[in-house]
Amino acid sequence: MTETELGLDKTITIIIEDVKKPVIHHITNLLADANINIESIDADALDAKGIIHLNVEQQKYDISLNILKQANYYVIAENSQVYQIDDKPGALAKLTENFKNEGLSIKSIRFITRDGNRATVSVVFDC
Repeated sequence: MTETELGLDKTITIIIEDVKKPVIHHITNLLADANINIESIDADALDAKGIIHLNVEQQKYDISLNILKQANYYVIAENSQVYQIDDKPGALAKLTENFKNEGLSIKSIRFITRDGNRATVSVVFDC
């Protein structure tokens, strides 16, 4: 099996100024209080700063952005293209080779899910 394009997805990226604060707890509670389901979350610390990528249920995407902005988080709204690939060595390399051949530049890429057979990958292209 090869890669399958699943369509567009909207990702919320949050830049964190101080990773020592319980930010993930605060963000997840804000969204839970608004009855918003987090479909995926990925967080990384970079020295004292951090970055969080969130995918929420799409019908509540704009509400999520507003809630996080009102809580004074630095929020970036991004459209990503979602692909499903085989979960095996070389599958991601083949997918990114297709982008290279098409002249596309990747801004960010991350695995959303993996089940041992297939993996779902979110790609944001640099415009």
